[in-house]
Amino acid sequence: MSNELKMWQRVAYLPLGGLLWLLSQLPLDALYLVADFIAMIAHRVVKYRLRVVRHNIRDSFPQKSEEELRRIESQFYHHLANVFVETIKVPGMSAEQMKRRMRFEDAELIDRLFDEGKSIIIYTSHFANWEWIPSIALWCRHKEAVYAHVYKPLSNKWFDRYFLKIRGVYNFSIPMNRVLRQMVEWRKDGVQSIVGFLSDQRPRRSTFTVDVDFMGRPTKFIAGTEEIARKFGLAVLFFDTRCDKRGHYVSTIRLVAEDASALEFGEVTRRYAAMLEQSIHATPGAYLWSHNRWSLKKNELK
Repeated sequence: MSNELKMWQRVAYLPLGGLLWLLSQLPLDALYLVADFIAMIAHRVVKYRLRVVRHNIRDSFPQKSEEELRRIESQFYHHLANVFVETIKVPGMSAEQMKRRMRFEDAELIDRLFDEGKSIIIYTSHFANWEWIPSIALWCRHKEAVYAHVYKPLSNKWFDRYFLKIRGVYNFSIPMNRVLRQMVEWRKDGVQSIVGFLSDQRPRRSTFTVDVDFMGRPTKFIAGTEEIARKFGLAVLFFDTRCDKRGHYVSTIRLVAEDASALEFGEVTRRYAAMLEQSIHATPGAYLWSHNRWSLKKNELK
């Protein structure tokens, strides 16, 4: 199917586009009332992926009581609803508003790596607000560098364009099937880049993976991010993000590797997984528990 929207799609989605734009103009305090309603409906009425959520949380925290597990479950649905309305809000936020609400600690690390002539890969995950991470471009000195993220195109072309527009406010988007070619072109042209990869998805059966003990369970992590970092000798960072209060996030930038090619295969991925696990244990309700992340049994870890 072509990437171009058909006329009937443009007409059919016009009211939705108008509604989302109007919502983006509302203050976040008003949008959080919408988020509270969405969380209640998703959790108590629709029961959105509730079985998967409960299974994932229970297996990740076997030492916690039923009351504690239910608290994490509730926090997850509220957090997911918050991220949804915070994403809708992006077109209605100024750069100054975004900088007040999404802060980065140690952003000078990125500038230092750029000063040394390096390009960078960022490991991100479905934790805290991953849709605001592209605003890192506001915090760095090197405006000539390319700030980008890798994404998987959505099957619905209208929603694909909508989210690309949101993510493109601060950042360049690269489809997964083009990322290697694009990075080769940047290197050939002498362009420095910092590229974010959401690297906590459950890999497909055919995907090259690294086996990691993650949240107490054997887990396959996508190895493609590390392979690209090793191929180009890139520096690797992890964005450790936490929610200070509703609508306010702080991301601490952590160095995973100065040069991924200097490490044995699998080490970068395992370091990332360990950092992500630490973040999840600190704030378990902020992880995306609704995805069926785990596919291995405990005795299957190699």
